[in-house]
Amino acid sequence: MILRYVFLTLAAASTLHATETVFKEDFERFSPDALLEEGPNGIWHVIGFNSNTHNGTAVVVQGTGSNISRVARITPTSPDEKPSATSTSIFAHYPEVSGKIRFETRLYAENGAGQVLLRHGKGKNAITPIYLLFRLRPKVELVAYGPNGSENTISLGPYKHKKWYRLVIQADTDKQQYDLELIDAESGTSEISVTGLEFYQPATTLNGLILGAIFGASSVYLWDDVVIAR
Repeated sequence: MILRYVFLTLAAASTLHATETVFKEDFERFSPDALLEEGPNGIWHVIGFNSNTHNGTAVVVQGTGSNISRVARITPTSPDEKPSATSTSIFAHYPEVSGKIRFETRLYAENGAGQVLLRHGKGKNAITPIYLLFRLRPKVELVAYGPNGSENTISLGPYKHKKWYRLVIQADTDKQQYDLELIDAESGTSEISVTGLEFYQPATTLNGLILGAIFGASSVYLWDDVVIAR
């Protein structure tokens, strides 16, 4: 009887903590050197910014260091000697999710600055509840944009270039807050852990993400194992 009770308790706990994956990308379905905007199913799109509207480069390559699977390599540098952008990102949409949401990705800051945005809505009406910047100045650190706009950046801690990390975000649209952890992907050591960060812009659901290399043509970021789950 006791064993049956323990089994039922464990089963109930498992159900309570179950997650539903709504978006997943490991880039293994792409052939090497495939451009992301020309990939299968057209899930990913590329955006860039400069006066000539060139989008930079977003291509699938073999990883480096401790992660040699296929990854997305993002850089504003043009592959064909056109004027390079100053910012290039990939973006995708997924089914709207609300309540408690988990976002995870692997990233490798090869050079320069990068960004992660979790968004609500589409097109010009989209807003950004979660906005993170891997910046270089005034020092190399991960920062979050707080609820009062771009003037309210919150220093979360330093990061290093040429090192694989796991970035995990636990968001709660009911509380309009999120927790964040940056983990050394090789050792499993948590290097940054922050709770109770407020949304940059209020939103009841999330349905989009942006991953990028920004603030200069020489910025290069690698991305892998992107997951959104309830």
